[in-house]
Amino acid sequence: FQAEDGIRDYKVTGVQTCALPIFDGATGTQPTRSTPVHSQPNNPLHGVTLATMVEYLVAKLGWEEMARAINVNCFKFDPSVTSSLKFLRKVPWARAKVEELYLAVLYDEQERDQRERQE
Repeated sequence: FQAEDGIRDYKVTGVQTCALPIFDGATGTQPTRSTPVHSQPNNPLHGVTLATMVEYLVAKLGWEEMARAINVNCFKFDPSVTSSLKFLRKVPWARAKVEELYLAVLYDEQERDQRERQE
């Protein structure tokens, strides 16, 4: 889909856009896709929910270590997965930090597993 330039109307403030399908000019058909639109093979966070990340970090690190790594009160005072999710969904920078920590812990664990298999 591509956005049309913009539809202006005196009753509407701002610019409205609408999505139009992209057609191949030569054949008049929509181009085919070799991979699904939602496929993200190089994104390690694809399909991983925020709840899964928090639960994994709690299991691997515990609340104390998470609070040391990411200085937010929801990890420090009476922490719970529910209260943490509520906070993290509202605060993008904190969610980004959780995602970074999740990836770091996940990669460390994978490297440790590989070293153990090589020995």
